Amino acid sequence: MPALPTPETVLREYAFWLERERADTYRVRAFRQAAEVAAALEPGAVPTTEAQWRALPRFGPKTAALAAAAVAGEVPQALADRRAAGAASLAPAGDGLRALLRGDLHTHTTWSDGGSPLWEMAEVAEALGHEYLAITDHSPRLRVANGLTRERLTAQWEEIALVQEMRHVRVLRAPRSTSSATGRWTAPTTSWQGSTSSSRPSTPT
Repeated sequence: MPALPTPETVLREYAFWLERERADTYRVRAFRQAAEVAAALEPGAVPTTEAQWRALPRFGPKTAALAAAAVAGEVPQALADRRAAGAASLAPAGDGLRALLRGDLHTHTTWSDGGSPLWEMAEVAEALGHEYLAITDHSPRLRVANGLTRERLTAQWEEIALVQEMRHVRVLRAPRSTSSATGRWTAPTTSWQGSTSSSRPSTPT
């Protein structure tokens, strides 16, 4: 029998379908942040009503409705609708080419301006049957995208090592190079210095 839905799994799956539909990153992030709050709750502190969920940080009307339905042991209708929509190919003309792909060489995680955490991207890549996944987050030059400083890059590589221990898909460390206004390319090894701006805060959804 399939596992019963939990607030965390329902919220994460809903975020996945949003991301697949190319929804704005801040919307995807809102559902993932709500999932993190749900995952951190002690068993006896899990709300049972929408109103109780909305009282928690990172929760709004949509996230609270999904979580409350999951607690009741139901698959929320909103999630069922997303699953049905996701069954259709986004670009049928490219299905043949898509089947030949062995991995992804351009991905952004929540370390910079991506909407998904690194571990979850590796999990999905493996579920898709990919052989490799390159993590190509931004360098500090692109501050608007929360580019990684040298210290944050080192921390990210440590996380990649931990994720790799749990996954068969090969997770590649591939920091992204950037170019200046003059068209000159800057290598990551020489550009990782200085501080960066914080990422855009999200509004409860």
